[in-house]
Amino acid sequence: MKRFRNTAGRVLLSVGEIARQTQAEAAAYYQNGGRYRMNWPGGHGKAKIFICRRFWRQTPKGAAEIASFDAEDGSNSRFTTGADVLGIFLPDVANDGFEIVRVPDDFSHPA
Repeated sequence: MKRFRNTAGRVLLSVGEIARQTQAEAAAYYQNGGRYRMNWPGGHGKAKIFICRRFWRQTPKGAAEIASFDAEDGSNSRFTTGADVLGIFLPDVANDGFEIVRVPDDFSHPA
């Protein structure tokens, strides 16, 4: 069962609160240079492998850490989000199909 849900599977907290509560865990899980599998919307249900790149960017509200996941297959597929909300994509937190899952360095064929 996914975290932050009731027995019926409904989310109990706001996305912001889940992100806040999982921020430290996500910082440890989503590492710069790490390889991750995620379902890609344009991939017709197929998963792709992405490389995580974390960096700081100046925004109108100040500096913010960004996480960019770039497709390993050479395509221009990219997913970018604030590093402060990465916890909502943890495998035991995210809605089914929205997980960003770490894969071993020698993993080469998405399921």
